Amino acid sequence: MKIRELGTTHFGILENEDSTKSEIIKKLNQNKTFMKKSNVLILLLAVLMVPSVSVVLFGQDHTTNKKIRVLLITGEDHPSHHWQETAPVVRGGLNTAKDIDCRLVDDPEILATEVIFDYDVLIFHFKNYKPLKRHEQAKQNLLKFTNNGGGLVLIHFACGAFDDWAEFEKLAGRIYDPKKRGHDPYGRFKVEYIDHEHPVSDGLENFEIEDELYTCLKDSSVPVRVLAESESKVDKKRHSMAFVREHGNSRIFLTTLGHDVKAVSSPGFKSILQRAVRWTAKKIDREPQQSQSGM
Repeated sequence: MKIRELGTTHFGILENEDSTKSEIIKKLNQNKTFMKKSNVLILLLAVLMVPSVSVVLFGQDHTTNKKIRVLLITGEDHPSHHWQETAPVVRGGLNTAKDIDCRLVDDPEILATEVIFDYDVLIFHFKNYKPLKRHEQAKQNLLKFTNNGGGLVLIHFACGAFDDWAEFEKLAGRIYDPKKRGHDPYGRFKVEYIDHEHPVSDGLENFEIEDELYTCLKDSSVPVRVLAESESKVDKKRHSMAFVREHGNSRIFLTTLGHDVKAVSSPGFKSILQRAVRWTAKKIDREPQQSQSGM
């Protein structure tokens, strides 16, 4: 199954073939001067006889994708979180990077399928309030994915996903605590990097953003490496805005930023998210100093 775009088919995704018969035949006709007639005939017959085919033409493997394969999972959240609007913007921001190929699926139930194992990184952009239909299978798959070295990125209220599962805290590092005050009133605040050595934050500049400043992360003994903080205008305390951890074979990144379209459109948000994808995919251990404009 190949996920291409937010749609309306199974799990809210569209399936796509690498090439249709007509496209393959057209390519063959366009390049027939470079091939012997016998080879053309053989390939044409193969196309016509096989209903669904992935073809290598003229020495080029069209099935090879060297980009980081990312699956952005959304589809359920707090009523104030309009994931139908934010998720496509998050995907678009990631896909501006030449080395990232982000696909979008609008149903967390996909975690219970084998589809997730086709990807390098999973991004959670959802908060489920009830167990998934295949909850146990989804949890087993997520553990298998991370144990196999897959990367995990969590955005905003994804810190509250799987709130009935103790193991999720070990993955996320810090999770939503309903006993705490949720966040400052929506508004503008400054995100300050406090760790300039980590590959995700190395060289990135502090930035201002209009968003919800979360103050609701649970105190935990699970070790995390905080990359960025912001000061609450309400309690005057500093709160983590982004942190990383390594759990077994997996690299994990969480940011509490990303309430709405304006927030996820912020250059600062897009910069750190692209870096997070590269790091969780184990494509970078260190990046040269560069400003946000060098996303």
